[in-house]
Order: sequence, then structure tokens, then C-alpha cells
Amino acid sequence: MENNIKKTAIQEMMNELNELHPNLLNVQTKGGREFVQTCHKYLSIEKQNIIDAVNNTIKNIKLDEDKTGFISQNGEGYFNQIYKDNK
Repeated sequence: MENNIKKTAIQEMMNELNELHPNLLNVQTKGGREFVQTCHKYLSIEKQNIIDAVNNTIKNIKLDEDKTGFISQNGEGYFNQIYKDNK
């Protein structure tokens, strides 16, 4: 499988804000720490939404007996493969 690492919307937003307003994500300040904590809170929600969507999509997919059919991973595996390296 190709390694096409993508970013979630929250990860993209944090990267863009870091470029446009680096002080906003400065964890050395109270405001920066609070902002980053809030972003991570919503990143966790976004991650769970992606995992749930994949799990709900693939829950009825089965592997053919001869093992030539579709093999899917669960939502956690999908998220880790597609998004996890983009912290």
C-alpha cells in the first residue's frame, strides 16, 4: 500500500496558524498552552470521528475464504496509517 500521509483538518489548521501566527501556538505562554490544549482536544474528537466512520463503513466486510477478497483494517489502523505521523 502506498504511503500517502495526509493531515486532518485540525492538523492543517494548526500548521497554518503556526506559520501565520507563531506566537499563538507558543506553549511557553499561558494563552499558547491553553490554545494548543484546546486544539488537541478537538484533534482527539476529529480522530475518533474518523475511526468511527471507517469502522462503521467496514464492519460488514468479510474476507473471502480463499483469502483473495478485500482485507480491511479497523478505523484505528486507518487513522494511524493516514494521519498519525502528522502531529
